[in-house]
Amino acid sequence: MKTLKYLFLSVVVLLSTLAAVLVSGPVATSPKSDVLFTGDPDNVVFTWSKSAPAANFDHYEIQVAKDPSFAPAVIVDQDLNYSPGNPDNNTYNIAPGVLDRAKRYYWRVRAVDTLAQPTAWSTAYFRTAVAPPTLVGPADMTVLLNNRPTFEWNSVVNADSYTLQVSLYYDFRSTLINTTIAKTKTEYTPTTDLPVLKDLYWRMRTNSSAYGPSAWTAVRQLTTANPPSIPEPTQPRNGKLTDDYSPRLQWNKSSVPSGTTFQSYEVQIATDSDFEVGDIVLQDALSLTDLNKPCFDINPPVPPTDCGGAGAADLDPAKTYYWRVRAYNTGGEYSSWSSTAYFYTSLEKVTTLNTPADGSTLQFNRPTFDWDDVTGATRYTIVVSPYPNMLSPILTGTASTSQFTPLTNLPPNKTLYWRVRAEALKYGPGMWSDIWSFTTANPPSIPTLQTPVNNALLTTLEPTFRWYPSRLPAGTNFDYYEIEITDDATFVTVDVTDQIIGQYSLDYTVAPVDKLDPAKKYYWRLRACNTEVPVQCSDWSPSTRSFRTAVEAPTLVAPVDASSDPYPIYHLFDWNDAFGATSYTLVIGTLPNAGGVVFSTTVYPSQFQMVKALKPGTYYWKVRASNMFGFGPSAWSNVWSFTVTP
Repeated sequence: MKTLKYLFLSVVVLLSTLAAVLVSGPVATSPKSDVLFTGDPDNVVFTWSKSAPAANFDHYEIQVAKDPSFAPAVIVDQDLNYSPGNPDNNTYNIAPGVLDRAKRYYWRVRAVDTLAQPTAWSTAYFRTAVAPPTLVGPADMTVLLNNRPTFEWNSVVNADSYTLQVSLYYDFRSTLINTTIAKTKTEYTPTTDLPVLKDLYWRMRTNSSAYGPSAWTAVRQLTTANPPSIPEPTQPRNGKLTDDYSPRLQWNKSSVPSGTTFQSYEVQIATDSDFEVGDIVLQDALSLTDLNKPCFDINPPVPPTDCGGAGAADLDPAKTYYWRVRAYNTGGEYSSWSSTAYFYTSLEKVTTLNTPADGSTLQFNRPTFDWDDVTGATRYTIVVSPYPNMLSPILTGTASTSQFTPLTNLPPNKTLYWRVRAEALKYGPGMWSDIWSFTTANPPSIPTLQTPVNNALLTTLEPTFRWYPSRLPAGTNFDYYEIEITDDATFVTVDVTDQIIGQYSLDYTVAPVDKLDPAKKYYWRLRACNTEVPVQCSDWSPSTRSFRTAVEAPTLVAPVDASSDPYPIYHLFDWNDAFGATSYTLVIGTLPNAGGVVFSTTVYPSQFQMVKALKPGTYYWKVRASNMFGFGPSAWSNVWSFTVTP
């Protein structure tokens, strides 16, 4: 009985094994694994090898998914009962709109036999390519007017770049243009002209590292033009700086092909080399109708020259201008633009000179030259000459502002001429200003200072100043010296100013009403003037002459003058504080001038307690103040006396 049982199980296993191989498994053949399908994804056709034998075949099962797991969520198309009873139908068309461009897909197929037993899956994967560009222009069968057309297309998602081909042949066996263009671009203009009077063909495709290249677009045809040759700029030369704000532009004459007629040149001038609409300041294609006059005046002179012109406003100063030219024939065909030329307009002319006024006579021979600012100038150059043609200048100077003062005097009693121009690194120099003249003054010589000597310490606040007499040029009359005293080294503010009449009046004492301050540094200077109207004065003497006023002398308080002291020990000497004092020197002597010193000391503050007994007799004492900052010592105080009684 046990033997029969085992025999039955063996038959069941045998029958099951035989059922699994009733039909052969199909093998996926197209699309092959990792193939790139460049056509329309709706046109993908799946094929596989046929199952056999037909007598045991029931149907195929096919699935297409976005993921190799073939989970229900990632399956995009399937048919689980495909071609029932017919193993020869081994192709499958995808439903429209199911597959996207630039994607990876997985697909598999198997057969099911009449016992409902499936074979193993046969799996493959493929990629759909990026879309080719949609061409915009030139349209198919276009006849060009210019042989440097702009090719345009719409951008493509997932593109890395684009390839453009232009050929003399429909099959593109060789190419005139075969270029790769960045994905950010949707247009391309050749850098050289296409050959004239030719039928050309062009196409494009999209490049992608993962899903490309795409299929080529449909081929478009165009016919090139037969325009005049490209004119090339000659003047102004590139990078030239011009002070002519309406310069003449010149170029080489175009040549005109046989069978065509020249119509005109066209000129564009812009402030940017891209020649965007908003940057174009002048465009003219109407006045340049003479082939043999390849030139253009921005603002034609009166009477006009042989060149065409726009009658436009002058160009702006201190700018970079770009310009180009092209030529037209009467058929509307035109050359490509010339290479772009550029030039600079200079800073504008200094239009207004201010001082010295034209034809004026100076009062001082170190005048301040002044003129109006020029926009964009970084500095100015000034020239002074004894000749109206500005030859042999006696002064050439530079200034960072619109003023200039010479470091030394100009020669006296001379007629001189001056002009100025603006400078800048890129747009300079500008044009020279008009030329103005002036006559220098003929003043007395600069006085030489005598006392106080430089950095002297003065103990009086009403000091006396002395100097040597000025020399007087022949034919002139002396009027006065002018003195200025100030604690401001720049002499912007002045404490004391006065005039001293007469060439040989050689001293000046500060009046009590103008008394100077103690413990302060002062500066003084002097100049000499003549009787001309307006007055002509020498330069000031060097303003480095300085002096110091000392701290004030102390005022004694006690013991009072001529007093008697019955208590010679522990006597208190006292005086008023002196402004600026940092110490005091006390001297006691037996002589009326406080000579015959019996005691001296340096103390601070303004009193001293005597602890030494003095012998009976009459004594004299005085005090002076010191200053540790250079404003001391002061003058001595008055001398007072006191008597020590027995």
